[in-house]
Amino acid sequence: MKSLFNHKKGFEAVEKSFYYAIFSFVLVAVLFLFGYYVGSEGSSITKVPKNLNEDLFYSLIINTNCFAYQNLDSGRTFVGTIDWDKFNQHNLDQCFYAKARYNLGYRITLRNMITGQQKSPISTPNFKTTDKSLLKKIKIIDNNNLYDGELKIEVQKIR
Repeated sequence: MKSLFNHKKGFEAVEKSFYYAIFSFVLVAVLFLFGYYVGSEGSSITKVPKNLNEDLFYSLIINTNCFAYQNLDSGRTFVGTIDWDKFNQHNLDQCFYAKARYNLGYRITLRNMITGQQKSPISTPNFKTTDKSLLKKIKIIDNNNLYDGELKIEVQKIR
């Protein structure tokens, strides 16, 4: 009986099977790594970024296009103070036009802690349910009176 390695064709067959085995192993490893990467990246995409609520909160209380109170006589913007009359859907839509790059939905509620009065929640059209929320103490100006208030921001990551 002749050995497989004594013939040129037999040696080539063994050599090719060795390369096919290595290639198959590497291909399976690459596919597993790709699957792991896609799975972990996908889960991080659907999370609400940690600092997003804080960034959103500060843009609401600093930006006069949003809800920040601005004295018309002096032109001064009072950071951290919300104008009760500016808290409406129109101003929210104006404020978030620039933030349309985020795939997020928002619902915002304003409450006067002194009188107990609460504005109806306003939201972006794509908001359905809350993934994360933030509650902050703020000041409210209503008819030139200053009140303690509470701003609740609810965020939804659109999937």
